[in-house]
Amino acid sequence: MALNIGDRDATRGMTKVIFDAMDAELRPPMEQSLRDTGSPEDEIQKAVIKAQANWRQLSFVIASGLVSSLRRDPSPSPADPVFGEAFSSRVEDAVFWDWLKGFVGVFQSWAPTTADGVSLKNAINGYLSGKPVPEQLRGILQ
Repeated sequence: MALNIGDRDATRGMTKVIFDAMDAELRPPMEQSLRDTGSPEDEIQKAVIKAQANWRQLSFVIASGLVSSLRRDPSPSPADPVFGEAFSSRVEDAVFWDWLKGFVGVFQSWAPTTADGVSLKNAINGYLSGKPVPEQLRGILQ
């Protein structure tokens, strides 16, 4: 899994994975416990919705802390270092690599012996106006 925290609504990233696991483990026994005490179904559903809202918040906090910790210090202790390498490939990040190839092409087609800086600036701006910089790499962390 990428080091993607996700969002507070637990709709993506690590927050969603944590929330889904919490919901799968905690909701069924909670519902059964409320049924065992004779709670009406509408009250059970209200309790579940309230609990899920709290589980979403908790999931976001856990994901935030975990990702922050891993980015800051990936090793369990200074005496036991762990090294991580991020890899990006054409398969995972085709959009980025295609964009980069086109950006390099701007420089390759610019002839520095005959062209000035203004033409390079115009070529770069022209490329970027039609192809904004990709905002995310997917890759893998090893």
